[in-house]
Amino acid sequence: MNYERGQASVGNGQVDAFVYIPYGGFDVDYYSEIFVTLTQKESAYSDSYNELIDENEDRMKEAAEERAENRYETIITDGEKEIADAEKELEDAKVEYNDAVRELNNAKKKLDSAKAEIESGWAEYKKGAAELEKQTSEAQAQIDEA
Repeated sequence: MNYERGQASVGNGQVDAFVYIPYGGFDVDYYSEIFVTLTQKESAYSDSYNELIDENEDRMKEAAEERAENRYETIITDGEKEIADAEKELEDAKVEYNDAVRELNNAKKKLDSAKAEIESGWAEYKKGAAELEKQTSEAQAQIDEA
C-alpha cells in the first residue's frame, strides 16, 4: 500500500489529501471568474504584452467593480425580498395565533358556562334529594303511626 498522493506545484510540494465535493458546490447563480481576451495579440509576458495589459487594466477594474456592484445590489434586493417574505409569514402567524387565542377564550367561556350550569344542577339535585328525604321520612312516620 502506498500513502503517497503525488506532488504539487504549490505549498510544500506534497499532496496530503484529496477532497471531493458534489458538482452543486460549483453551481452558483453568479459570476465567480472573469476571462478577458484582448483584440490585440502579443507574445505572453513580453514588454509589449505587459504594456497592453497596463493600458487595459483600468477598464477591466471598472468592469469588475461594476459587476461587483451589480452582485451587491442583487444580494441586497434578494435579502430585502427574503425579509419581506419573512415579515409576511410572521404577520400571518400572528393572525393565526390571535385566532387561536380567541378560539381558546371562547372555549374557556363555554367551559365556565357549562361548569356553572353543572354546579347549578348539582345544587338543585341536592335540594331535591333533601326534599325527597324529608318527604320519605314524613311518609315513614305516618306509616309507623298508622
